[in-house]
Amino acid sequence: MSGHKRQHFVPQSYLRRFAADGTDGRAISTLLVKTGKHVPRASIATACQAEYFYGKDLAFEHALRAIEAAADPVISSVVAEAGVPEPTSAEMTSLLRFVGLQMGRTPDRLRLHSEQETAWMRMAARTHPEFPKQFGDTIDRVSVRVPDEWIAVALSIANDGIPLICDLRAKVLVSRTACFITSDSPVVLHNRWAGPNAQAAVGLTSRGLLVFMPLSPRHLLVLFDTDVYRVGASFADYVEVNDEEEIFALNALQAEGAAEQIIYASHMPKVAVDRLGSVPKRGPRWNAQRVWTPDNRNIVVTAQVSSSLKLPSGGSVRIRPEVEGVPRHARWNREREGTTELFRIMKKFDEARLSRASRVERARRAR
Repeated sequence: MSGHKRQHFVPQSYLRRFAADGTDGRAISTLLVKTGKHVPRASIATACQAEYFYGKDLAFEHALRAIEAAADPVISSVVAEAGVPEPTSAEMTSLLRFVGLQMGRTPDRLRLHSEQETAWMRMAARTHPEFPKQFGDTIDRVSVRVPDEWIAVALSIANDGIPLICDLRAKVLVSRTACFITSDSPVVLHNRWAGPNAQAAVGLTSRGLLVFMPLSPRHLLVLFDTDVYRVGASFADYVEVNDEEEIFALNALQAEGAAEQIIYASHMPKVAVDRLGSVPKRGPRWNAQRVWTPDNRNIVVTAQVSSSLKLPSGGSVRIRPEVEGVPRHARWNREREGTTELFRIMKKFDEARLSRASRVERARRAR
């Protein structure tokens, strides 16, 4: 079991795609976000990992390794050919599963859920009729922290969400000039159409959703809503990106989401990396409010807030003219066509699965 003590929340096979020159795939160049210190050769074996992060029973660790093994040759093919698998192929399923689970398997995902619980708790307390008003300032200093064991829940949520990104089209942005960076939280959700600081616009069913994940210093995978965006020519699987400011804007999204370290190609100029290191970190990622439901219940709901950063209007990811005129307030809390029904079916399936599990458990206890 000691061989599985270090459990990577960013796979080593993925990190090796960003390996520093002359290290034979054993080290990466990183910028420590908090201190601004460069580590030219950080060991991949000890990077982006934590002791028994997924638990000592190794069930999640083994399952994730199998998913990584299936996705690795697919990513190699995408990088080598600058193309993506057929939408319904087994290779595309492996790629989407890899991306979808990467969203939910990092420490930052635990922090995101902690921030959601904190936003909900503060709003629920502050707006409760019996809450002492003199404690209004105090409640803003109280935070909720989900336990590390909650990673199992985060992975389950991420796994259940994979079907919700299957309608997005995949393409590869290819840079022949500047390099793409990655980080210890490499999957970024964005919504250029909804605009900066939009609420309820970066959920997996959101209209206008963009999903970015660097695959190498020269290749950036993008999943996008085809009803809202046009990315390069419709017949092409890849788009060349040569404008360095656009590459900076794409990298800035990655830098903004980095928890502790930015990972970059070793030949990338330090001044360029330092510029990315100075990108301001995200403000509050959740907004909470109390609302009335159609059945007259007063509840607290949370909505994730999108990034304040912008992608250039003339870049590779362009908004379609037919949706350009939609008022900004009407772009928030909008779901893609078909995903609402899919989510409803998945919810009913989960309820039936939980009900069956509950019956099995009751029967077991009755023996």
